Amino acid sequence: MFVFWLFMTILIAIVGLIAIVFLPGKLKKHRLLRLRNDVIATSERYKKLVKSIDEIGFHKDVMIDYRFSENVKSKSKFDRFNFDSFFKSKISAELDKMEEVITKVKQNIEKFSEYQEIFNDVYNSVTAGTDKREVEYYDMEKKLLLEHRDSVSKTPLFTCFVSYASPQGRNHYENEKTYTLQELISFRDTIILETAEKNSEAYRRKFERGKVTDSLRYDVLTRDGFRCKLCGREANDGVKLEVDHIVPISKGGKTTMSNLQTLCKECNRGKRDKYNECNVNNVGVLNS
Repeated sequence: MFVFWLFMTILIAIVGLIAIVFLPGKLKKHRLLRLRNDVIATSERYKKLVKSIDEIGFHKDVMIDYRFSENVKSKSKFDRFNFDSFFKSKISAELDKMEEVITKVKQNIEKFSEYQEIFNDVYNSVTAGTDKREVEYYDMEKKLLLEHRDSVSKTPLFTCFVSYASPQGRNHYENEKTYTLQELISFRDTIILETAEKNSEAYRRKFERGKVTDSLRYDVLTRDGFRCKLCGREANDGVKLEVDHIVPISKGGKTTMSNLQTLCKECNRGKRDKYNECNVNNVGVLNS
């Protein structure tokens, strides 16, 4: 019996100690939360500042943090993950959306000076208070006004997040990199330039020529019997054989087997970028 009462006494003492240590903090936190909600609901100054956002025309849908996530399938991919390339690909995939974000943020920055004037008038009109309750109320009011200003003045950040979990789930890895608005704009500009280049005629021609691999060249030469389609000569005749685009790339020709033929160097130089719609270019000695 003595042991039981001793145990209960110790237990009560422990509970009391926990209450003494933690209860005041929880009560204070609860009281501050209630005060915060009270100020939000009753402060005309806070309401005026919040309302000014709509009156000025701030874009409230601009977020403070945009996140892009990727879950890779292996640890090696996680280790080699290129954040810049990933971020660039995400911008490219959502270019219109990112353009809209950039435009809205720039407009918000331009309008911030007008907001700052309203903030100064509102913030400076907060009095000190004459009793404890008023002091606490006005201190919380100032805190909320400052929080509102800070949330309005911030420009968004763009965070790329990569993760990998082993098949058994024993190991989990995470990493991230954050980009600024200016870095987003820089990537955006690069993407626009690269897109313009890819749409250019020079890029198209370079791209088509790059398709003529050693393997494709061999396939064309084999199909044509290693002989020039115009003069009929072959390597044993002392000529150099080349692969020619029947419809020249400069005239929209594609790098496909049906548009490629074997020509000797001399015939290819003579043909250059000439093309007859009747397809006479590839009707040579071997076809006559």
